[in-house]
Amino acid sequence: MVSRLRRLLRRDITIAIFTPANLNAIDGSSVWAQSVALALSSLRGTKVKVLSSHRLVSDRIVGPLRNAKDVEVIDPFVSELADEIEPLALGRASELLESMTRWSADFVIVRGAAAAEHLATVPALKGRLLPYLTDVPQRASEITDADRDRMEVIMRAAPLLLCQTNELKKFLTEQFQSIGSKAFVLPPMIPDDVVGSVLEPPTPDYFRLCYSGKFASAWNTLEMCDLPSLLEEWGMRASLTMVGDKINKDPKRPEFVAEMRNKLETSPGVNWVGGVSRAESIKYMSQAHVGLSWRDESLDDSLELSTKLLEYCGAGTPPVLNRTQMHEEIFGSEYPLFVDRDTPIVDILRDLASDEEIYKRALEVTSTVTANYTFEGTAPVLLRLIDTARG
Repeated sequence: MVSRLRRLLRRDITIAIFTPANLNAIDGSSVWAQSVALALSSLRGTKVKVLSSHRLVSDRIVGPLRNAKDVEVIDPFVSELADEIEPLALGRASELLESMTRWSADFVIVRGAAAAEHLATVPALKGRLLPYLTDVPQRASEITDADRDRMEVIMRAAPLLLCQTNELKKFLTEQFQSIGSKAFVLPPMIPDDVVGSVLEPPTPDYFRLCYSGKFASAWNTLEMCDLPSLLEEWGMRASLTMVGDKINKDPKRPEFVAEMRNKLETSPGVNWVGGVSRAESIKYMSQAHVGLSWRDESLDDSLELSTKLLEYCGAGTPPVLNRTQMHEEIFGSEYPLFVDRDTPIVDILRDLASDEEIYKRALEVTSTVTANYTFEGTAPVLLRLIDTARG
């Protein structure tokens, strides 16, 4: 299949990637940029240029890009293409990307609605812009006239709209007439070389938990820090490794950042390792019995799929996650580590530590989940993307 699709590439192609997100930090947007760049560059005849919106001071994300064949990372602050003000202004970013399309780039993949709208007004980018949007309303009741106007501007310049999931594609196509038949699913991706390390089943005396990602109120990261103590009340010895250094502000909870940091630093049984590379993060995951992808119920109707969720599976670490329609379609309705109102997370963890068959069933499911989300597994999707964008 891959070899046949590769023949569709009529000549070498160069694709620029831009996100306003900070590529020094580990979060969904920066990991997405790394994944798309590496996956595209793995295709013969495809070159990638990644434009950073911030001065690069960490190799956590861009290190693998700099070591990859056919990937160029552009730090405009080092190359004097930008002034000292960070992040890179969208006006200056559009000028740089416009220059790339004149001299080298065939297409520009941009993440973010505001950035996509701005770039859509650049004449040289018309027909070359491939927006990837997750920061859009995901409920019909939340869509405003301004949202519709923005989408119309974007779609006038974009031959395709890239969506993370089939669910998001269906929703946006139904809600925005300007999209028409241009929606295309570009799923989350994880590296081919992720190596799982399956542990012996957990016991009440030895239970290792892990969370990796940003710390945010709706992500239940405050509550996660209490799990070792709560399990201790039931006679269990559990430890929790927390990986990451990005603490999101919460307008509704101004005290959240300070409270989150205090929890990370002082909670019994919690080991906060801070920010690390993606490869190191996956290594920490592989050293745990389960990965925590448990979130507030307000996110249950999200049309997005967490890349971290897939990384847990690739690392051989079954995730504990909310029961949603999307998750049931991926893991099956009988997956034993779903959290819902009837099965609180502490009960799930207690049962898991006392019955090794639950752990084995969870491993059987997760071992099959990642195949379609590796770089190799998504190669046919990427090749169809390129061919469809070229028309």
